[in-house]
Amino acid sequence: VLLASLDAAERAAVLAADAGYAALTSDGRAALDDTLGGVAGRGYEAVTGESVPGVTDLATLVGRPGGRTIAALAVSALPRDRVAFVAAALGPLRACASEIARAAGLVGGEGAT
Repeated sequence: VLLASLDAAERAAVLAADAGYAALTSDGRAALDDTLGGVAGRGYEAVTGESVPGVTDLATLVGRPGGRTIAALAVSALPRDRVAFVAAALGPLRACASEIARAAGLVGGEGAT
């Protein structure tokens, strides 16, 4: 989510410094770019099994894409129904991330600069 939220120049700079990205084939880089575009478009990512087998991780941005983003907020679960978990958890997760962003001054409202 963090990498997907960066503007194109910042993302390219981060990826250029990453040995794992450098080791990818051109098809692998294109697939990653497509994935990051999808995450940026949705504003969240939900993956299963990437951190721990069977665990679904759901993450959203704290702040605004291209803004003073400093964090992502994530929850992990062992859901019986992944789709239902994402549907139920995404709204509250985004609300919490928005409140954190406001309190930290990353978006308009209390604490904003």
